[in-house]
Amino acid sequence: MKPANVISATVLFLLLGATVPAYAQHEEHGNEQGKSQEGQQHQQQPAQHQQQG
Repeated sequence: MKPANVISATVLFLLLGATVPAYAQHEEHGNEQGKSQEGQQHQQQPAQHQQQG
């Protein structure tokens, strides 16, 4: 193989190797935000029911 091909392949694998964990961490962080928003909605609903009653 030519040295340029080896270097290109190495750079590609390094970029993919750095991108995949960062994307997975971003997804995990997004799930935590969704859970906290659901919890806030559940806390607000009983308060609304008490005001109506």
